[in-house]
Amino acid sequence: MDTPDTDDDAGPLDRLFTKRTAIVVVVAGIIALGAGAGITSTFFDSGVQQVVAQDGPDGASASVSIADGSTASVSFAGTGVAEPTSGAGLRRLNVSVGRGGDLDLSGVSKVDETAVESPPTNRTAGYLSIDHAGDAEIDSVTFTFEVTESTLAQSGIDPGNVTLHRLDDGEWQPLETALQSSTNGVYTYQAVSPGLSVFAVGDTPTDADADAPDRDESGEDDAAEPTSTEPPETTEPPSEPEPSTATPEAEGATDTSDMDSETSADSNTGGDDDSSGSSGAPSGGSDSTDPVFTLSVATEPSIESVDDDRGDVDVVEGEVDGTATWSEPSATEIMITVSISDGTTTRELREANASVTNQTKVALEDVLEDTRLLYLTGVEAEAFSVAIDGETRTYERTVTVNVTLFRGAEELTTVRDTETLDFTVTNEAASGSGSGGSNAGAE
Repeated sequence: MDTPDTDDDAGPLDRLFTKRTAIVVVVAGIIALGAGAGITSTFFDSGVQQVVAQDGPDGASASVSIADGSTASVSFAGTGVAEPTSGAGLRRLNVSVGRGGDLDLSGVSKVDETAVESPPTNRTAGYLSIDHAGDAEIDSVTFTFEVTESTLAQSGIDPGNVTLHRLDDGEWQPLETALQSSTNGVYTYQAVSPGLSVFAVGDTPTDADADAPDRDESGEDDAAEPTSTEPPETTEPPSEPEPSTATPEAEGATDTSDMDSETSADSNTGGDDDSSGSSGAPSGGSDSTDPVFTLSVATEPSIESVDDDRGDVDVVEGEVDGTATWSEPSATEIMITVSISDGTTTRELREANASVTNQTKVALEDVLEDTRLLYLTGVEAEAFSVAIDGETRTYERTVTVNVTLFRGAEELTTVRDTETLDFTVTNEAASGSGSGGSNAGAE
């Protein structure tokens, strides 16, 4: 139930929020909600509950009954909470608990900036807030959020320098934040937090932020303490926030691995599982309990054409095949993400996870189900159209597959495999009906 912001009985978070969530989703297999709406909860052996929240007039929310030592993954996709058109949008929230119980979550995308006494840094793009209630004890929370390129530009924030900050006992704490992908002017990030509160999307804190003087109500700088005139030490690097040891989400980013727009020209597009695109063992330790992970990906792009009133329109369609193998049957869940890049923009195509308890090998197609790399029609596909009939052009796209293994809510390892694909497009002369076509094949 909504209460006015001026209500004296409202909590501190209630007074901050300008947009409120109203719908409660109870996770219990398949249930009916409101006007015949249905929510499906998928349970994996690793204990991850997949929940899709539905939007309401004031936002979206979820109420979850979660077991000890498990994780609930709540997607806000398609709701107003997820819209990044102004500020930041929340795409997914993964909550891992130590002691289970009931957990009521409320997703709020906007916080009144005037209610925040001071931002965490000199540049802030917007605020997010997730409030909660219940008797479950939260161990860690993984946020997947989005910010538009225009919002970052207006805020003066480099897309590669975004940090999510958590308000904890009146102090802003920077969280480990990673860029996942960039698609159509929208940047997707992932951050791990020890709990829920008000969050600010800003840049990475610097010494200038720490040294910036507070301002009084008149806008004048407060008197600063005198500083030493001795030259600063240069032999030690500046301190950085201690990395969080919390686990990443079991779906989505990680990412939910760290996916960006970097591409690699080194590739193999075929071969045996152990040699084609093999990523080898991950770095970061030789503990025998960690899986030695190898990945092979083979891609076969193809191009066909369709008729259209405007002439030449190409449909680009490809497939991704491959296997993931690891040495120890200690993993309980696998997550696979697939993206494609033209060297400038990276587009996330697929994101899926599955149970792998007591397994050491899976085929990518068994997890992804839909293995198409790229499928474009209409205006999107015209980027591949050739201006002069009969001319042949070669296009290049880089496909990146990220595979992450989990043991329960704990991430074991992530491996990335990258393949660069070349394909040609040759347009035929337009027919008398005004429609054109193309013949194309992978090189």
